[in-house]
Amino acid sequence: MLSAIVYFNSLQGAFQFDDRNLLNREWVADLDSFDKNVKLGSFQNRPILLWTFAVNNHLDHHNTFGFHLVNLTLHILVTVLIFFILIRVKYLISNGYCSIKQEHPKLIKNWKSNVLFFPFAVSLIFALHPLNTDSVTYISSRSSLLATFFYLLALYLFTEMLVPFRTRKQRIMFGLFTIPGIYFAIASKLIAV
Repeated sequence: MLSAIVYFNSLQGAFQFDDRNLLNREWVADLDSFDKNVKLGSFQNRPILLWTFAVNNHLDHHNTFGFHLVNLTLHILVTVLIFFILIRVKYLISNGYCSIKQEHPKLIKNWKSNVLFFPFAVSLIFALHPLNTDSVTYISSRSSLLATFFYLLALYLFTEMLVPFRTRKQRIMFGLFTIPGIYFAIASKLIAV
């Protein structure tokens, strides 16, 4: 919610720098030609990123509001994923499923008393940190948001796979669902490798 308030002013921002060049590409300007020009199996041209631009452009016809709204939504989703990953990691550590419990027993004792404070504080800092301004407000930086979203999604699914009360079938499903998350992250931007 605070991210939406902080970045609300950017929703009406204009296209900047590389945005126009990117949006004038044939496969982004015309959704029908996307399949002919972009190969989903290749990571070189960032197919997931270009697909989001093509769909965004098809729905909004070069209206910057929709592009900025998608970036802001991705930023909020990344923040939510950070929150849930930290909750899951705290659960795994505090219940002895990671080796840190033996090394730092006082830290674990304090963690159990306040389950949501640490994940909330870290997520809040991430959501409002000025370093994220570029990826939220600059449309061409969507690649970083998408890559971050998908690799954090894969990480969250992996942590869910580690939870001991899951059945074997659930663990396998969570493990298998990490694979598309990794693919989508790399197909958005190669930094996900």
